[in-house]
Amino acid sequence: NNEWIGMERPTPKRERSSGDNAAYLYKGSKVRNLVGGSSPSAAGILHPIDARPITIQNYSGYVNAVYKTGVVKA
Repeated sequence: NNEWIGMERPTPKRERSSGDNAAYLYKGSKVRNLVGGSSPSAAGILHPIDARPITIQNYSGYVNAVYKTGVVKA
């Protein structure tokens, strides 16, 4: 389970000595290896929960990304 992908990271409690606190803030998910299914019918499903980017270093296989539309059903 990779539920941590897209989760907020806490902001730093102390000022950074470099003065560059913005560089520490969460700007998107980084994935080293994403391996999907072996065919379109066996594709994995990715449910992004954050508008920030997902950077994937190595990707293989088939994956469907299902984005929320922002529509709330009552």
